[in-house]
Amino acid sequence: MLVFEFNGKSVTLRTFSGIKIDVNGVAVDFAVLHTDIEDEPSYITLNDIRMVVIQRGNRMGVRMWDNQVESRRTFPARTWFAIDESFNLPSQYTRYDRPKTVFFPDLTGEKTESTVDGYITFKYSGKDYKLDISEEDGQLFLRFKDPTSESESYPTGRYIYLDYDAKSGKFMLDFNLAYSPPCAFTDFATCVFAPDQNFLDFRVTAGETFKQIK
Repeated sequence: MLVFEFNGKSVTLRTFSGIKIDVNGVAVDFAVLHTDIEDEPSYITLNDIRMVVIQRGNRMGVRMWDNQVESRRTFPARTWFAIDESFNLPSQYTRYDRPKTVFFPDLTGEKTESTVDGYITFKYSGKDYKLDISEEDGQLFLRFKDPTSESESYPTGRYIYLDYDAKSGKFMLDFNLAYSPPCAFTDFATCVFAPDQNFLDFRVTAGETFKQIK
C-alpha cells in the first residue's frame, strides 16, 4: 500500500508493511516528491506503472502511465503536412523588460495564469505578426493556433520549440516543426493551449496534422 499526502506546500509518498517503491531508481518507503515542473521530477515506478506528481497553478495531481496499455500498440501513426519552405520565416525575438502575465486556456476549460518572457515578430504574405513566447532550456517555446485547427490539425492548436541567437534575437520560425500537444494522444494529459493573442489568421499547412473525429 502507498499513500500520497499533500500539506498545502509539498507532496510526500509513504509506503506501509515494509514495502519499498522505486523513486528515480532508488528503493524507498518515504520520499518528498518533486513535481513535473521542477528541474528533477520524482518518477515513481511500480511494476509496469509509472507515476509523477503534476502541478498546474495551485492544483496538484498524480499522472500515471501504464506501459502495457493496449492503446500504446494500436494508436494510429502520426502524420504531417508536406514540408513547405515558405513556412520557414525570418523572425525576431524581443524579451520583455519583465515577464508578462498571460492567461492560457487549458483542457479543463479553465484559464491558467502563467508568464511569457517576450514576443516574436515576423512577416507572412506582406503582413506583420506578433506572438507571445516563452524561453525554455535555451530555446523558444511557442503555442499557436491557426485555421487548420478547424479540420486538419489539433483543434486547440500546436506547439513549436525553436533555436535562436541569444545575442541578436534573430531566428527562423519554422512551422514545419509544429507538433500536436500531449492531449492529442491521451485523454489524461492536462494541456495548456495558445493564448488568444497567438491565434493566426492564415492557414499553416506545415507541421503535424491530426485526424479529427466528428
